[in-house]
Amino acid sequence: FVAVFNIGLDPIENLTLACSFTPKEVSILTPKGEKEKIPFTYENGKISLGIEAKILDPVVLFIKK
Repeated sequence: FVAVFNIGLDPIENLTLACSFTPKEVSILTPKGEKEKIPFTYENGKISLGIEAKILDPVVLFIKK
């Protein structure tokens, strides 16, 4: 899993992460504590998630190989 915290002054509109493997599935942890699959694209070692990382709001992701 990976956790992201945006400590900047602006939200990150399209969260993109580096990844050393091709992911099969990406899920996000919801406020209810449940995993929810989210759409993503993977290209040139980067996962583009299309989700927003709000200021000081944790984003917890589960990335499956």
